[in-house]
Amino acid sequence: WAYISQIRVREACDKFCDYIAFSYHYLSVFADVNTKMATQWAPKGGLAGYADHVHQIAARFQHVRLHE
Repeated sequence: WAYISQIRVREACDKFCDYIAFSYHYLSVFADVNTKMATQWAPKGGLAGYADHVHQIAARFQHVRLHE
């Protein structure tokens, strides 16, 4: 998800670098993948459902290519 948004961050920096500043911080999005998949994605198809979700989102962005 960070890679998808990075192009937008770069565009904002290019257009407004004199007016904005970015402060980057590490954020663990998937600290406990097993629990997340078991609780949040099980009703949506588990790992396969999550993979489908990622492919659908990534397809919206021309600069993102995912391996099958």
